[in-house]
Amino acid sequence: MRPEIVPVILAGGRGTRLWPLTVARRPKPLLRLFGRLSLLQQSLLRVRHLAAPVILCHRSHAASVRRHVQEIDITATVLAEAAHGGTALALACAALHLRQAQPDSWMLVLPSDHAVDDESAFRAALQDLVRAAEDGGMAMLGAPPAFPFVRYGYILSDGDGRLAGFVEKPERPLARQLCAHGALWNTGIFLCRPEILLQLLVEHAPIYYAAACQIFSGAQEAGQDVLLPPSAVSLPPLSIDRAVMEFCRQGGVATLDAGWSDIGTWPALIRAWLRLAARLRIHIDPPQALRVSKLK
Repeated sequence: MRPEIVPVILAGGRGTRLWPLTVARRPKPLLRLFGRLSLLQQSLLRVRHLAAPVILCHRSHAASVRRHVQEIDITATVLAEAAHGGTALALACAALHLRQAQPDSWMLVLPSDHAVDDESAFRAALQDLVRAAEDGGMAMLGAPPAFPFVRYGYILSDGDGRLAGFVEKPERPLARQLCAHGALWNTGIFLCRPEILLQLLVEHAPIYYAAACQIFSGAQEAGQDVLLPPSAVSLPPLSIDRAVMEFCRQGGVATLDAGWSDIGTWPALIRAWLRLAARLRIHIDPPQALRVSKLK
């Protein structure tokens, strides 16, 4: 019997590189860039066949996030942070929440600022991810690189689909070598048991683990929301990749071949718009946009 899989949606990013679309009151996950649905809503609907999700966001955006959730009639728990502490601290709090509320569940971590062209291929890749995680209790989802991009991390695997390592944002010559040898773009999507993530934090980022425990001990429930207090210690924001993933040598790797892209910059957004237009057979001829879309 497979465990219950709880999507943990990261919706706390401010997306400063997409200014002026993104401002303090309108973070990137709440933008409606591909139609009437926001990036957050698209992310939620993509995993609606799984358990009720947990959404991580900043307190200042909690009401807006809740409104976006209600618009698509989905049940979700919102974990609202008091400060932008990075994904390591946020996911540690989410893992502590799941260990307490749903101790037998697994957490499927998903950023909410991505575009996926093929939803069916995405769901199939999630099934592969579950199978890849069965042995080691953890697995990462990587996308075949379209070009040697230096702003993404890369996942390395052995010939049997096991994790061999990570390379974070390499220089272009190394990125070319990684692409040539079958490395995958790190999508930031991974599946694991909460206890495994917490143990990795204890080993590699113990200060952040301790801070998360202190924060979660003061959590307050407000309806379907969980309000997290500020940390008692001041810590610089730290990503989960930097905190533990770069050191991780356990688990499996699955491939997401579904037209995935991280909408982190204007060039990435324009490339995604052009792909959408091509699928819908809509002709777009903005010379400036086409020039920008070729930027790497």
